[in-house]
Amino acid sequence: FTMELMLRVKARGKSFFSDPWSYFDATLVVANMFETIRFVLSVSLFANLGMVAAILRLSRVVRFIRVLQLLRLFRFVGDINILLRSLCSAMRTLLCSIGILVLVVYVCGLL
Repeated sequence: FTMELMLRVKARGKSFFSDPWSYFDATLVVANMFETIRFVLSVSLFANLGMVAAILRLSRVVRFIRVLQLLRLFRFVGDINILLRSLCSAMRTLLCSIGILVLVVYVCGLL
């Protein structure tokens, strides 16, 4: 991600800093770099396990935010947006069908 950010800064020049999403990307990359450095230092210095667990939790949060960043791309691609909406609307029907199937299997298991 660091290389991607550096290439984008090089390609776009000063216009890179005019987009708020660029600041968001840069913040995520810098946070991820600090997280990696802290993790390496804590493991190499044999820090207590509580600190390592906290650092790992932080890394999960940073990765989740990175995934959320990808969701913003769905705004720009109409076909993917339609596909995502139809998938979400089909989930309710799918969950009801699974519930009925589980109920039938349970009742048949009791007999």
